[in-house]
Amino acid sequence: MTDKETNTNKVEKDYVRMFHDMQIAHFRDQSRDAVESANFAIRNLFLLNGGAIVALLAFVSSLFAELSTNGILNEVIFAIKFFAYGLIASCLTSFCSYLTNFSHASASSSTTLSLDYPFVEKTTSHAGWTRTGFVFHGLAILFAISSLSLFIVGIFTAANSMV
Repeated sequence: MTDKETNTNKVEKDYVRMFHDMQIAHFRDQSRDAVESANFAIRNLFLLNGGAIVALLAFVSSLFAELSTNGILNEVIFAIKFFAYGLIASCLTSFCSYLTNFSHASASSSTTLSLDYPFVEKTTSHAGWTRTGFVFHGLAILFAISSLSLFIVGIFTAANSMV
C-alpha cells in the first residue's frame, strides 16, 4: 500500500468517525428534546386534573354547610370521578412515555458502529425494540388524549351541576 492510499484510507475512516459522532449527537439531542416535551405535557395533565380535584373538593366542603344541596353534591362528586380518571390516564401517559424512551434507547444501543459501509449496522433486536417503542408511543398519546378529554368532560359535568 502506498502512502497516498494509506492517507486516503485514514481520511475516509476519520470521515466515518465524524459521521458516527454526528449520528450520536443528533440522536442524543432529539431524544433529550422529545423527553423534555413529553415531561412538560405530562406535568400539565397532572396539574389540570389534580388541580380540578382540589378545587372541587374545596367547593364540596363548602356545600356541606348547607344540607339542602344533596343533589348538587352528588353531581359534583360525579365530576370529581372524571378528573380522577383523567389523573389516572396522565399517570399511564407518564409510564408509557418512560417505556417509549426505554425502548428507543434500547433500539439505539442495539446497533453496531462500523468503519465500513453502511457504517451503522442494526442488530436483530433493533426492529423489535423499535416496534415496541412505537406501540408505547401510541399508547402514551392515547392516554394523553384520554386525560385531556376526561378533564373537558369533568369541566362540563361540574359546570352543569352548578347551574
